[in-house]
Amino acid sequence: MEHLHQFGLRQDPFQNEPDLRFYFDSVSHSAPQRRIDRGLRQSKGLCVLTGEGGTGKTLLTRRLLESLEEEVFDAQLMLMMPGATAPTTVLNRYARMVGVEDANSDRQALLAQIYEQLAMVREEGRHSVLMLDDAHLFDREALAEIGSLLNLEYEDRRLVSLMLVGLPELETTINDEPSLGQRIDVRTRIESLDEQNTMKYLQHRLVCAEGDASTLPPDAMMSLYKYGQGRPRLLNTLADNALYEAYLAGRTELGCQDVERAAADLG
Repeated sequence: MEHLHQFGLRQDPFQNEPDLRFYFDSVSHSAPQRRIDRGLRQSKGLCVLTGEGGTGKTLLTRRLLESLEEEVFDAQLMLMMPGATAPTTVLNRYARMVGVEDANSDRQALLAQIYEQLAMVREEGRHSVLMLDDAHLFDREALAEIGSLLNLEYEDRRLVSLMLVGLPELETTINDEPSLGQRIDVRTRIESLDEQNTMKYLQHRLVCAEGDASTLPPDAMMSLYKYGQGRPRLLNTLADNALYEAYLAGRTELGCQDVERAAADLG
C-alpha cells in the first residue's frame, strides 16, 4: 500500500490477522501461556483461557498449538462459528479431524469412532489435544456434551485434553454446569496491556514490519493507549487508521491529532 511506503514499511504492521510473526510476548500473555502449556504437557483434562475481546486469545492459542511437538501431541484447533455450535456438529468436525472417514450419525457410535482414533494416537505414544476457540458461543448443554470427551480413557489414562478459549461469559456458562466446572484443571485469563507494555507492543509491531520506531512518538503511543484500552486488536485498528491520517497530512510520524481523528471516526 502506498501510504505504508511513506513510513518505510514493507508490510502492514497493524493487521489484525493471527500472524505469529507479530506475536508479542507480554507479561499479560506469557503467564497464561505457561499455565496452559504446563496443563497440556501434564495431560490435564480441561484448561480454560478467557479474556475480553481483542486481548489476543486467538493468537496465543495458535502460538500454543505451534509449540506442541508433533512427535508428542496430536493437537487440533477448532474455531467455533455462530449457528454451528450444536454438539453433534462439533463432534462430527472433530471426528473428521482425527481421521474418521465415515462419521456415524448415532452419538454413541460416533464417540466410539473417535475413541478408536484417539486410542491409536495413544498407542503411538502421543497425547491428543482439542482446542476450541470462541467457546463462549456454546450454551450450557453443548459444553456438557463436548465435555463428555473427557470421559474417554485408555488403559486408565485420559485420551484427550480440552482447551476452551473465549470471552469472560464462558466462565459463567462453565460454572453453571457442575459436571464441567468441577473438572477444570487450569483456569487463566489474559488481561489488557498496561501503558508500558502497550508502548513496547506498538514498537514491536513496527520493527516486525521493518519500520522505524520513531514513526510512533511517545505522545502518539500514549494517545493510542488512551483510546485503545490496552487491547491489541483495537490498538492495531487505531494505529492503522492513524497512520493513514498522517499520510493524508503528508507527515512521516504519527501525531496525537491523527490518533484522535481515527478514534473519532471509529466511534
